[in-house]
Amino acid sequence: MASNDKLTAGNSRSKQFTGSPVVFAPAHSVGPEPAALPSQTPNIKNEIFRAIVDQAVVGFAQADLEGRITFVNDRYCEITGYTREELLGKQWLELTHPDDRPQNIEYLEQMKRDDKPYSFEKRYLRKNGEIIWVNIGASQQHNADGQKFGGATFVIDITERKAAEKTWHESEEKLRGLYELSPLGIALTDLQGRYIEFNEAFKKICGYPEDELKTLDYWQLTPKKYAVDEARQLESLERTGHYGPYEKEYIRKDGSLVPIQLNGMLLTGSDRQKYIWSIVQVQWTPPSRQ
Repeated sequence: MASNDKLTAGNSRSKQFTGSPVVFAPAHSVGPEPAALPSQTPNIKNEIFRAIVDQAVVGFAQADLEGRITFVNDRYCEITGYTREELLGKQWLELTHPDDRPQNIEYLEQMKRDDKPYSFEKRYLRKNGEIIWVNIGASQQHNADGQKFGGATFVIDITERKAAEKTWHESEEKLRGLYELSPLGIALTDLQGRYIEFNEAFKKICGYPEDELKTLDYWQLTPKKYAVDEARQLESLERTGHYGPYEKEYIRKDGSLVPIQLNGMLLTGSDRQKYIWSIVQVQWTPPSRQ
């Protein structure tokens, strides 16, 4: 059944498929029979189509050239909340959220011009007023002479996925705010020590602007006297996945030394490369000269 989560924001997205338009065979289901596929006998066509539609975990619907629904499967009824009898003869766009209709029309017009299948995301209005997100896979249908006689659509309820994405983005925004406003320095480096990302507090600790800091690595900010300690912390990082607390000094841009305490952890990025997140806290405000 469709999810009860309600989402009201977002833009639909489209992706064009390659290949020839899909032509669907008919079925013995309740409601008007979908148009036949000419290359097979009617019984074979009907049995194949019926088996596919009856076992489908996704919604399926067909419509005529005017956009009136002529056939739906049970899953499509579940997704929309309407009975089969209520759906037959209804315009496709009546089920679409008003804010998504202009873009939906644009996608359909483009599909007609290109005569290729399209996939896009949009919102449906269920019979009870609930708003759900769906992924649409639509294509035109042709008869034996190649003439268009309607369209077919596969529909997947993606409401739960959209809700999870919304929650994730909201959480990411909160974490980003904490990251930027944190009084502690936070920096991301690769295993060679090159700085990839850092917050304002870290820039103030080092005394470098962003563009210069991204050309440096932590070895250039670390006095050579800490070489043995650094090797020990890196060994701990590799063995346990984290390091610290660890006290040392950074060489600031003006040449002064600032005492700091570091804690960090090892992580694997989406590119499967390993990176180091470090938290840097100043231990003593007045810096000494190197």
